[in-house]
Amino acid sequence: MHFIPNRLILFAIVIICSLTNIKADELENKGLYTSKFVPYGYEINRLEFIGNNDFTDAELINKVKSRPTNIGILHSLMLMYYWEGEKNPHTPKLAMETIEKNIRWFENERRIYDEKVVLEDLKSLESYYKNNGYHLSQISYNIFPDSTTEENVLAFYIKEGERYRISTVTYLGLDSIDQEVTDKINNALTDHSGDYYSEQKIEQEYNEVTSILENNGFLYIKSSRPVIYINDETKSDSVVIEYILGKRKKIGQIEIVDIRNDQPPVSYNMRVMQLAFNSGDYYSKRDELQSRINFLSLGVFENASISYISDSTTSDSIVNVKVSLVYNNQQDWEVSPFVNRTVFNETTNAGIEAGYGHKNIFGAAQKFRLYGKIFARDISRFIGSGNSTNEYQNLLEYEYQAGIKFDQPYIFALWNWNVGASTNPQFAVRNILNNFTLNTFSWPFTFQIRLPYYTLINSIYVDLNFESEKPSGLDNILNQDTTLTNDIAQALIIYSSLQDYDKFITLATMSFRAVGDKRDNPINPTKGYYLNTSVEFPIANVLSNYIRTQVKIYNYFSLSSQLTTAFKISAGHIFLDFNSEYYVPFDRQFFAGGANSVRGWASRKLRYHPTQDSSIVKNNLIGFLENFVGSTSLIESSLEFRYKFKRPEYFGDFLADQIESLGLVAFADVGNSYDWLVNDTRSDTKSSNFFSTLAVSIGAGIRYFTPVGPLRFDIATPIYDPNGIDDPFSDILFHIGLGHTF
Repeated sequence: MHFIPNRLILFAIVIICSLTNIKADELENKGLYTSKFVPYGYEINRLEFIGNNDFTDAELINKVKSRPTNIGILHSLMLMYYWEGEKNPHTPKLAMETIEKNIRWFENERRIYDEKVVLEDLKSLESYYKNNGYHLSQISYNIFPDSTTEENVLAFYIKEGERYRISTVTYLGLDSIDQEVTDKINNALTDHSGDYYSEQKIEQEYNEVTSILENNGFLYIKSSRPVIYINDETKSDSVVIEYILGKRKKIGQIEIVDIRNDQPPVSYNMRVMQLAFNSGDYYSKRDELQSRINFLSLGVFENASISYISDSTTSDSIVNVKVSLVYNNQQDWEVSPFVNRTVFNETTNAGIEAGYGHKNIFGAAQKFRLYGKIFARDISRFIGSGNSTNEYQNLLEYEYQAGIKFDQPYIFALWNWNVGASTNPQFAVRNILNNFTLNTFSWPFTFQIRLPYYTLINSIYVDLNFESEKPSGLDNILNQDTTLTNDIAQALIIYSSLQDYDKFITLATMSFRAVGDKRDNPINPTKGYYLNTSVEFPIANVLSNYIRTQVKIYNYFSLSSQLTTAFKISAGHIFLDFNSEYYVPFDRQFFAGGANSVRGWASRKLRYHPTQDSSIVKNNLIGFLENFVGSTSLIESSLEFRYKFKRPEYFGDFLADQIESLGLVAFADVGNSYDWLVNDTRSDTKSSNFFSTLAVSIGAGIRYFTPVGPLRFDIATPIYDPNGIDDPFSDILFHIGLGHTF
């Protein structure tokens, strides 16, 4: 064993230190400011772009990794106390040490100059400019002190130069393809001659041409990325894209292989029906993806993979297909708590459910479920009631349900669209008050048409709804007020009509729903949209003789990796014949206010009623009417800015996990419900003044993200009440829920 002499070690340390000092001295000679809390380098206090005319700072900052220090409010307060404490010689040493220790917790908010990162930023900026036709651009940088603000500034200096235009875009290797495919490609091409060069536009067209080829038989595509030939004399670019396509392939034999994992098989016919292609069809990447979606949507398979095998004994234009299906567990017994939302009014419910389920009960992917549950409805209304003295606001509404669900996901194909059906007979007892319940037997039938994933609408539903609903204990409600007026009796017509109805079936309707869901994540979307539009109408002459329409549109835009903008608009209307007895089931009535509505008002409390009868307002039953009688019209809209915290770099794993799971939301809600179903006068609101009667509220909230959705806590306040009751910022409401509001 050989030992390194101590002198040699000392000499090496001196050399390393001297090299380090040379680097530090170079920066110190620039007069850069140092900080006690950044002992290992120089802080970037400001980031600037100088000389950029055609691109904004906001566009360029997304192309670099260097960032300026961004100190939060709490960090700033601690620094302020620390520097004030240093000025005072009598400040206790322990207090200073404690503040200093806490300040160091926020080290991740400081950004340090790193030459390697800045050099990478230079390359990124140069690439961005060149990819947009600025082939003569020159970019440099400097870090310097600003004596006026005592800040270190990292500046990127940009000489953009002249922007080149496109002379030609040429596609090679497409001469021998069929005329049918050629026509599709020609429709996708654009004449770019004279346009400024933009890599993004060229890439978009290249991807569209490639997609056409992949969906029209060309399985083994090879292509070059767009190659640019620069002509400095004419200040123009020529773009060349070359394809090597091979033979156009048709589907040959199709083999379906089951990996069952000891589970009962799905019938062969059911498996074949999920394929979006047949033998003899040209290969299509889109059909391959649609087939995988169809298989996985059955719920029986854990994985579905599709591979292609060339057979040298057949034509080189034929490929055989192997579909491998991995089964998952098909049966489950469970007793578990749950949180969900109602379909129509999106109220949050919580309870416990016991059930047995089977995903393939008769061998054709039929889903069967037997269940019983008890839950509290609209729990956010109860939680957010605060110190309300209204007994109807503070009570929890319980519901008991027992039922059977049966789903046949595929029956037949309609224009290559899969059609399935389901039914859910159910009996429910809804305990609104201790002495007032609604007893409901319902038997809906639903037919679902699943459209291809790439269409605007994903699914169309046709529903047949049959219900028998009877109230119990309504007389007890009416007898609570011995001075019951005719106005109040008329206000309760919606329930008294139901009590007096002598037929078994109270509701028989058909509805059509169209749903489009293109969200990137259904639990925490950052981009895409969700669309749900429906119309429900009677198919028999029974008590519930109404037409109900509603549309919901949600849009999501990602502003950065942490910030998302979400927008919602929802509107609905119920058409009724008020000259006869009528009944609208509670879940079909419209209510506004609450955790998933206009959050500046309590759940179900927001409605427009300029001509409200004073005898109704002063009656003891006003609380009951407010909470259990809805309206015929609804308009709502919300705008949210959702910020999700980044994972901090310098904290321990546990604390970093918790911070990464947090988010903040700022929001504005507008909306109202109209034409309260408490009398037979429908003149409260004209369509011409809908928008002038919208209530407005604003607020903010915090989110904690979990695998089943974000837990949320929102605080909101009204800022405009069209009824003139609530003054701006007169009340603060809080709401708790699971999942985003939309």
